[in-house]
Amino acid sequence: MATTSKNYSIFYVFLVIFAIVMTCVIFLIQQSSFLAIKEVGIKGNLHYIDKTALTRLLKPSVTGSLLNIDTKAIQTAAKSLPWVEHIKVERVWPDRLELTVTEATVLARWNQQEYLSESGRILPPLSHRNVPVSVRLFGPDEQVAVVTKGYQQMQQDFSTAGLTITQLAMNKRRSWQVTLGNQLIVKLGRAESQERIRRFIKVYLTHLRPFHQQIAVMDMRYANGLSVAWKAGRQPMKIGMI
Repeated sequence: MATTSKNYSIFYVFLVIFAIVMTCVIFLIQQSSFLAIKEVGIKGNLHYIDKTALTRLLKPSVTGSLLNIDTKAIQTAAKSLPWVEHIKVERVWPDRLELTVTEATVLARWNQQEYLSESGRILPPLSHRNVPVSVRLFGPDEQVAVVTKGYQQMQQDFSTAGLTITQLAMNKRRSWQVTLGNQLIVKLGRAESQERIRRFIKVYLTHLRPFHQQIAVMDMRYANGLSVAWKAGRQPMKIGMI
């Protein structure tokens, strides 16, 4: 019995000590001066995001200490900047917060002034600099995901013939028109665009590639054929049977 009572006493003392330690830890965590954040570092290969503006934006969210900092609030605030694709928040003991920012990668120019990221997000124009892009995409803002996916698929298809898309437009009726790197315009229409691209590539490679500088438009909006509009005064005398 004496041994049992002694064991209970030791256990009770241990619980008391544990409770005191935890109370002290909680108290310290709640004190803003304990492990207070004194420095915020921003890393990343940033071309279009102003680090000073980003720091100013995040300042209200960087409060408390390394132990109780709300990292999700920082990430939410950072992503309110459209050009921020991703942000990673790391605690560097004892008093530093390190932010690794991934900038949006531009896929194309979107409509007249905006840009489109590779993840399919519309990015606003930048007042302080222009973004060099070689592709322009046009379409309704609410169909941006459709246009992005369409461009990626069509570019893959046209690349099999060594061709690149410089401009792709989809109107409100979902009718597609492509401008290629050789300035040839291809009208695909609404339906079966992938099949029409395959038909275009077959005819282009077999019969029309030698005349590509003379062609203005190829209209593929036919069930089983196509039409060719030649540049003014550039129509060849004979190209053979297609």
